[in-house]
Amino acid sequence: MQTLSPPLSETTRIEVNVSEFARGEIAVKLRRDNTLLVHALHLDQYAADNFFRKELVKTFPIPFGADIDKIPSVIRGNGILSIDI
Repeated sequence: MQTLSPPLSETTRIEVNVSEFARGEIAVKLRRDNTLLVHALHLDQYAADNFFRKELVKTFPIPFGADIDKIPSVIRGNGILSIDI
């Protein structure tokens, strides 16, 4: 009788260009609807009533069966945010 080995774990990689944002302006959050939210916000204020706003909002579905306790993310030197699910 032949035994089957367990399936290899699959990893989904998400890459987002966040080169226009500082590290402290970027957040990665797991939402209740089983999606991953990448949010980046940059504000430059030129005067009391004049400012420039740059924002990035992206959502990605979490694959079924993914280990949501282990979702590492890293920003590479080229400004690409990599998230492995």
